[in-house]
This record gives sequence, structure tokens and C-alpha cells, in this order.
Amino acid sequence: MKKKILYAEDNEDVREIFSLKIQQITDLEIEQVASGQEAVARLKNDATQFCLVISDMQMINGTGKDIYDFMMISKTLLPFILMSGEGNSVIKKFSNFYESNKYNKVMDKPPAKGQLEESLEFLKFIDLDRANLLEKEFIPIRINLLYRGKFAPSDIFLQLSPNKYVHLYNKGDNLSNSDILKYENKNVEVIYVKNDQFGVFVDSYVEIISDVIRHEKKGVLPSSLQVHFEVHELIHQQLLSIGLSPASVELSKKTVYSTISSIESEPNLLNIILKVANNADWLYEHSLLLAFLSSMILSKLEWSSKDTLYKVTIAAFFHDIVLKNDEEAKKLELSLMNKTGEEIKNLDPKFFEHPLDSSQYIHDFRLIPPDSNTIIALSHEKPDGTGFPNGLTAYQTFPLACVMNTAHAFLNELYLHGFTKQSIVKALIKMEPTYSQGHYQNPFEQLKKIFK
Repeated sequence: MKKKILYAEDNEDVREIFSLKIQQITDLEIEQVASGQEAVARLKNDATQFCLVISDMQMINGTGKDIYDFMMISKTLLPFILMSGEGNSVIKKFSNFYESNKYNKVMDKPPAKGQLEESLEFLKFIDLDRANLLEKEFIPIRINLLYRGKFAPSDIFLQLSPNKYVHLYNKGDNLSNSDILKYENKNVEVIYVKNDQFGVFVDSYVEIISDVIRHEKKGVLPSSLQVHFEVHELIHQQLLSIGLSPASVELSKKTVYSTISSIESEPNLLNIILKVANNADWLYEHSLLLAFLSSMILSKLEWSSKDTLYKVTIAAFFHDIVLKNDEEAKKLELSLMNKTGEEIKNLDPKFFEHPLDSSQYIHDFRLIPPDSNTIIALSHEKPDGTGFPNGLTAYQTFPLACVMNTAHAFLNELYLHGFTKQSIVKALIKMEPTYSQGHYQNPFEQLKKIFK
């Protein structure tokens, strides 16, 4: 079900005009109410249908503050935009207004030119159609990440049932490896952190892992691979829930340069592939392998540079960032390899939108350069024009995207048929007629040379 915006305004003319404007900007359905009491009733009935609440401050039968207070009491952690003629001074009447949700804003009434568009821009970059972590009080994190820390950076909880959580650690408690192992032995794979403490938790572990990366040895060791997997999972989780912090952006860059350095120090790519394959969840393992292979191919091309290596590698890391279900993503990705025509049309339409969604999603965080956004958007194009989302041919596709797409197709062949030398030979033979043309030709030639 597509999410809606709940808009509370007691002046009917104002409500109608601004609803049209908001709908024009967001392309989302607007549910209009005339009072704070009506808004609270809609939220009580089903808050999950909404992605945002916009409210006038002064209304008969319930103010904007009444709506906000209800949202805080009921832990309805939706973004809240308050329209007020008092400006930011009105915030003195609210508790933790900006802390409760990073997207909360106060907007002038009437809004200054461009203010409405600016206030609503974030809607382009959060996941509206799926389960939204912004609506959850608790955020799941893998328990094995705790082994990296000595002290709990926030309160940590164990889930007993869908709506019941108990304290596992208080903030500042010692993290004992034996205790963590005890929970793992009881098949506890996930622990939980409160939404409002998630940023503190992640930044603490970002700092720990950044230190590990600074001191890691050259080469692709199992320990360094585990760090890369943890980085990818942390950033993926943070990006989809509260957005990236500056520390996470820096960690992403360090991980990319660490990947490039690993390629330089261990040129035998088959060794890397065998070390990485089947050692983590598909979304993280697949992206890391793609980063390694794309970097290796690009490093062999005459137009390779530090900048182009960074662009391709970070695009590989985040090309599937909006996908959440690991098994479903793997199944859909690999099913495309053996399907054509009508069979492909019957697959989940959201999957065909994910290259553009991923590119757009991370654009707002200024994490990667524009060329990397383009590479991600074109990550499922094919030389013969049968790819998506645009059906571009080998001569129409951006050259850096062709590098990653060549690596992408090759890896998917190995995932289907096995990570063996025989499978590598068969994959190259199968790809040659299609990938030896246009902007794909040089990357494919380098791929063949790598696995001679």
C-alpha cells in the first residue's frame, strides 16, 4: 500500500490549496483533516498508512501540539512538519522536537518561496512503500557485532515477542564475549536498539571499525573480509533508517580505499572470490565481490585513475542499497539469468525499479559523486539492450557502468553454476558474443585476461 501524507488545517480554502501543492511536489495522496482531534483519530486507527504528518499550529478542536504530543506518547515516530506564523520560537512549546525525528521541521505560514519544496525533499530518499524503520521503536542489529566493542554504547534489548522487549545491557555495561556467546548458543541472532539511540550505537561501532581498517594488514584476509561485511551491514542499516552520519560517510570512503588497496596487494582475483563467496548475506557478499572485481577490471584499463576506481567501487557497494530481503534479492537477481520475455515481465515490478531507486536514494546524502549515481542507475543494463531500466545498448551505456555491468554478469554466472575454474571458463564463453561490443568490449577483454 502506497503511503499517504496526513495534513491537518482548519481553514478549508488553505487546506485545499496546500494539499494540491503538496500533491504536486510529492505525487503522494493527501489525507485532509480539519482539526487536531481528527488527526489523532486517524493516527490511532492506523498510523502505518502515513509517511508524514503536516499540521497547522492553531486549530479549533485540537492544535498541532496536541497531534505531536499524541505521536510522542504513542511512539508514532513519523516525520512531523509544523506550519506556524510564530516561526521557530513556537518550538519552545514542544518536547524534543528536532531530536524525535531528524526530518521534523517548522515551516512559515504562509511558506516562504521554495520552503515547502525544501521541507518535503526528504520524501524522495526514504523508503515509503515498505516497512519503514522510522515507524519502529526498536531497530534490529546482528548480535555478533557486539564482539567488536568493550562497552554497550546504548541500551540494548532482547525481543521476547513481537511487542515485548527486555533489557539485555544498559548503556555503559561491559560487553562480555562469554555472555554474547551464551546468547548465540541459544540461537539469538539479533539484538535491538531503540530508534532514538540508534545513531549513537552506530557511530560508536563506526569508530571501532574505522580503527580496525586503519590498522589492517595488506591483502585480503578472512578477518579483513569480515570487517568489510560488518561495514556494509552497519551502513546499509543506518542509511535505511535514520540516514548517514558524517562518521559513516568517512567509513564508507575508507572501506572503498581499503578494497582498492587489497586488489593492488593481491592480484590473484580467484583467491579473493573464493575467500569472499558464501561467507555472508547475499546483499553484502555480492556487493563486496562486485567491488573487488569491478576495481580489478578497471585497474587494467588505460583510462583508469584513482578517481574512476573510487567511483566504480563505491557504486558497487551501494548498487542494491534499497533491497532489504536478502533471500528474495538473490532469488530475483539470479532468476533473471535464465528468463526472457514474458517470464521476466511477471517478476516483482519493484525489483525492476531498484537501480533507479538506489541511485536516487543515496543522492541526498552526498556520499558519492554523480558518476557513481549514474553507474548505479544503469547497473542492470545489458549490451544487447535487454536490460533495465532503460534498455540501453552497448554503445549507449556510460563506459564506467559497462565496467561494473560486465563484472555483475560474470559474478551472477558463478553464483548460478559454482565458483570453480570450469564455471569461470563456461561463463566467459557464454558472455563473449554479447559483451565483446561497444563500451563493453575493453572491460570484457580485461576480464578474460584476469582469468587466463
